[in-house]
Amino acid sequence: MKNFPLFLFLVFVSFAFTDEATVKEADPSLESLRCTAPNRPSIPVITTDNQNFIFANASSPGGAQGYQWTVSNNAFIISGQGTTSISIGPWCPTPSTIEVCVRAFNGNCFSFSSCQTLAYSGRCFF
Repeated sequence: MKNFPLFLFLVFVSFAFTDEATVKEADPSLESLRCTAPNRPSIPVITTDNQNFIFANASSPGGAQGYQWTVSNNAFIISGQGTTSISIGPWCPTPSTIEVCVRAFNGNCFSFSSCQTLAYSGRCFF
């Protein structure tokens, strides 16, 4: 307790003699790294005839520059990466389920992912 007044004095002295030149503004180049993530897309709607095609689409939340899709369980994206709908192909051996996820982006900012799983019993493509 005896050292407390000395501590307060030292804190006061350190702030009183702070050189204004050492206090820096925020780096303006960091402004370009700040962004606002778009809203999460809707849960993907997956359609298939278990023979020739698998499609997935999601409703746009608006304000997104693009969409990043991922598929799992031995499947691949044929076309549509960056848009609100994709075509999917299953590799061989045929997967029993395929998980499809999408997230919206603006620059380097991404929304949370929305995912859906498809129980698949069709043929494989390759």
